[in-house]
Amino acid sequence: LGSGEVRARQRVALGHATVNLGLSNQVMVSAFVTSISPQAGRSGAGLSFLSDGVSHMYAIYQRDQGRIVLGKREIALDTVIATATISDRAATQIQVEVAQPAIRVLVDGVPVISHTMTAAETLLFGSKTRFGLEADNDNQSRFDWFRAEA
Repeated sequence: LGSGEVRARQRVALGHATVNLGLSNQVMVSAFVTSISPQAGRSGAGLSFLSDGVSHMYAIYQRDQGRIVLGKREIALDTVIATATISDRAATQIQVEVAQPAIRVLVDGVPVISHTMTAAETLLFGSKTRFGLEADNDNQSRFDWFRAEA
């Protein structure tokens, strides 16, 4: 993943591009998302983390609902873990800090969600080492940059 854009020509139910960092703890990932769609039915764009390419956790901005969502996808089942209301914005920096079992989501540098992974979440996601970008039902949002730090 480099500078440039990750974009689909048509709406996709779930799209994510990840890189294998080789570790799953003490990791910070962030991305700057632009051209975020305000249309209803666009689920959002953001970050995928603790992923194996099938199951993963995610933090996305759902602009039409004015919220950040922390969720998890277990094969084909999506579960919302927590949400936070934020002001409307067409571009934003989304950041996730993983210090297991703690997960923190920041928007433009401001903490908006803190979550402690359950034992079941730690068992399922705790050893997954892929981190990257997420776009759900969205063909408009663009990612200006992505950064991962350990």
